[in-house]
Amino acid sequence: MLTNPDAEPIYKPEQTEPQQTEFPSDTPKHGDTKDGKIYINGFGWVVDEGGGGSGEPAPDMYENGNKIGSFG
Repeated sequence: MLTNPDAEPIYKPEQTEPQQTEFPSDTPKHGDTKDGKIYINGFGWVVDEGGGGSGEPAPDMYENGNKIGSFG
């Protein structure tokens, strides 16, 4: 509860110092590969399918991005 709104707040050192996060040295890094899998932060080991993306031109797309027709 706020008892004196004019007084400066007092903080303990553990409230102001950043916490140290330590990871074991055997933790894989983003992009590491092993046994046909790749490590992706937040997802873990996933099957490495070569990456990259694919796309194709959409001649039926308006210039402002609104699609004509229906999605299948």
